Amino acid sequence: MRPGPLKNTIITVVFSFLSLMSCTYSTIYPAWFQQKYKAVDPIVFQGFGIFNFYSTQKLDSPFYASVTTLSYKEYCNKDVASPNWMLGGDAQFRNILCGYSLKAVQYVSFFASLFAAFGLIASIAACFNPAAGWAERMLSSTTLIASLLLLTALILWAIRIQQRMLEIDVISSAYILCKKDDTKWSCWFYGYSFWAAIGGVVGMLITMYTSSAGRAEKIRHFRHEYEADLAVAMQQSMEANGGVGNTGAYGQQHNMPTQHVPYQNSVKGGIV
Repeated sequence: MRPGPLKNTIITVVFSFLSLMSCTYSTIYPAWFQQKYKAVDPIVFQGFGIFNFYSTQKLDSPFYASVTTLSYKEYCNKDVASPNWMLGGDAQFRNILCGYSLKAVQYVSFFASLFAAFGLIASIAACFNPAAGWAERMLSSTTLIASLLLLTALILWAIRIQQRMLEIDVISSAYILCKKDDTKWSCWFYGYSFWAAIGGVVGMLITMYTSSAGRAEKIRHFRHEYEADLAVAMQQSMEANGGVGNTGAYGQQHNMPTQHVPYQNSVKGGIV
């Protein structure tokens, strides 16, 4: 088979890979909800992810920060003393970080990354499979599932996690101070990981579109090949039938002039 165009199929691999990276980054990096204080160097960063809390350095004013990484699993499963940066808000934090809503976000995000990985494998397989078939179907279905799962995680976080975190005393007070002097702050808001997850959903939608375009591209290529081969076969058949009529019988082709021998060799095994 003559190699057909694979432009959209290759583009699909690129967007599938980028979507997987965005999904994985949003799952791992603790920055779904974050704030930064820019008046010091280096900038103080605090961020809540779906598995961990992360803070870059110590700061006592205008809010309390410390160099720490807090695993929610350890915090919830062990009798761990509340960190200093919680400033007595342990019960409020524990209610959210150990609740079912956050566990749902964790599981949903994990499976979104898993299905996105299956989609990437299918997109690579589509490049090596000349026919439009199982690879495109698997890619479309896994990418659709991954995008729906990641979108669900985003909605759950926005409604069930972040809004409740803004009601925690220590976060609420820091947010109020930030609004009074926002030139030195990046207030508590959706973080890098949240926007990366949105980018992952958009990338998956583009992946599904380019996958459909790549499938149509393969179908058009095969149709053009079929039409070209059919035209050649019909032309050869017409020439062969014309040759038979001039000699009077099929068996007399052995007595045809020598200039017809190359033609007979060229269509050997074809329609004569």
